[in-house]
Amino acid sequence: MIPIGAIKYTILAAILVLSIFTGIKFIFASDVRREVWRSIIKRYVYLSQKRFRRLSIILGWILLLFGLYVAYSQIVDLIGN
Repeated sequence: MIPIGAIKYTILAAILVLSIFTGIKFIFASDVRREVWRSIIKRYVYLSQKRFRRLSIILGWILLLFGLYVAYSQIVDLIGN
């Protein structure tokens, strides 16, 4: 494998791990942790607690699906080579 290909797979693996674990963290976060995140964001944009909970869960699912897509694209790329 050429070095650029190895760098590409390393970066994609990092994106895969970060997006999956962050997505899981957003989906299963406790209300206390969500309130801490909301207090940071509240400085810029006001979001109600219920709406922020929904948005964090949706963002978690998006990140989880993005991580699965990256994994799928890596598998297809490795099978094709």
